[in-house]
Amino acid sequence: MQPWLLELLCCPVTGESLSLEMKRAEGDTILEGLLRSSSGREYFIGDGIPRLLPSAQVGLRTRESFGLQWQKKREGKMDSSRTCYGYDLEAQTDWICREILGEESGGGKLLLDAGCGIGDKGGPLSERGYRVVAFDLTDAVDGARERHGESDNLCFVQADALHPPFKKNRFDVALAIGSLHHTPDAHGGFRAIASLAKEKSRLGVWLYPKDRREVNPVLSKLYRIRDALPGLQRLPPRAIYA
Repeated sequence: MQPWLLELLCCPVTGESLSLEMKRAEGDTILEGLLRSSSGREYFIGDGIPRLLPSAQVGLRTRESFGLQWQKKREGKMDSSRTCYGYDLEAQTDWICREILGEESGGGKLLLDAGCGIGDKGGPLSERGYRVVAFDLTDAVDGARERHGESDNLCFVQADALHPPFKKNRFDVALAIGSLHHTPDAHGGFRAIASLAKEKSRLGVWLYPKDRREVNPVLSKLYRIRDALPGLQRLPPRAIYA
């Protein structure tokens, strides 16, 4: 965690500002510590990542399911380090810059990446001059930090899109690409993320289309079978992965 991130953070339950009790740092990077609200709520910083979930039970099923998925991606069993669901990362970043952001580079603009997974959007965007805060509900943030590192331009946070631990009206750009449809309340997630962006800023949201065309035709057929049999979704995550 970089020191500048503290000014953006707040308690996900009360919205209060947070104070920092630092326990271990490496240069400017805070690796271990506690974040405390004035009402006494505490959140820990572990492995350089603030863990700001409102409770241990929030999104437990999603965390278990996607935690396994991102672990497999981390291990290179679902994608290479330079692809995301079969798409080349550089081409994906070009598309985001062209179609959503309307510019090739960020020039220091503050960007929020909501539901970042293992950082395949936020990481490359930080290399294009955006100052990126990327968060995810799952332990994928650990894989994201491992994969993309941390710099003055890039921080990762573990947080819930329905209770984002950020002060309102602070971000120049807010992205929620491929994430809000996985929440129990997509409309609520949209409102929560939109509230974090400044007035007249850019908000980029992408949801699964009804007609999904996967890059991999085999995966496309498997997804169609899975979607046609909703009972499959209730199987344990490892069975679904198999």
